[in-house]
Amino acid sequence: MKSLLPALFLAIGCSQPAPPEHVPAVLRTWDLPPGAAPRLVASLDRVLRDQGDATEGPGGSLVVVGPATVVAGVDAVVKRVVDGPPPPPPSNVDLRWWFVRGEPAAETTRGPGLEALSATLDTLVATDGPMALSLVATRDLRTLDGQQGQIEDQDLKLTQIASIEPTSRTVIADVEVGVGPAAEVRTRLALKDGTVAVLSQTGGAGSLYILVRPEIIGVR
Repeated sequence: MKSLLPALFLAIGCSQPAPPEHVPAVLRTWDLPPGAAPRLVASLDRVLRDQGDATEGPGGSLVVVGPATVVAGVDAVVKRVVDGPPPPPPSNVDLRWWFVRGEPAAETTRGPGLEALSATLDTLVATDGPMALSLVATRDLRTLDGQQGQIEDQDLKLTQIASIEPTSRTVIADVEVGVGPAAEVRTRLALKDGTVAVLSQTGGAGSLYILVRPEIIGVR
C-alpha cells in the first residue's frame, strides 16, 4: 500500500479551516481488507486533526465521525483501498529507549551501555558541556504498524502508537513517557528508520536525557 497521506489531503481538503461547531456530525463505517484498518486509522488521525475522528471498529472495520464533506472524502480514499491490490503484511515497529543521566564534570566520561549513542552524546556534550554520563535504564517496545503498545513498571510508564510512512521509511509516533516525578513527556515525532532523537531532559544538579531510536522490522 502506498502512502495515503497525499490522497487524504486532496480528498478531505484538510488545508481548509475547521468547520463551524454547528455543522452536524455524520457517523459512517466501512468494511476493510484484513490488516488495512490500523494503517488507515493512523493516517487519518494525522490528517483529520480537529475535523473528525477515526477509529478501528469491530472486525477490522473503519469508523469515522465528522462533517458530511469530510466523511465523503474518507469514502473516496476507502474505495481506493478496497478496490486496489491487497496490502502487504504489516510490519512491526521497534522503539528502543535509553534513559541517560548526565552529571556536570570537569571532563566527559561515559559508562557502559552507551556505545550505540556515541554521535548523539557527542552533540549533547558539545551543547551542555562536559558530563559524567551513565545509563539509567533501557526499554524496547515493539508493536504492529499503527497499533498501541505500553510498558509500565515501578520505574517508568511508556505508551506509544507508531506507524510507518512506506515511501519514506519514516516512523510517526505518538509517545507518552513518565519516569517517576523526574520527567514526563508527551509528544508526536517523525524519525527516519534508525535515527536517534533526544526527546526530553530535566535540569537541576544533573540532567535525565530520554533518547529513542525507531527500527522497522519487516520488508516495506
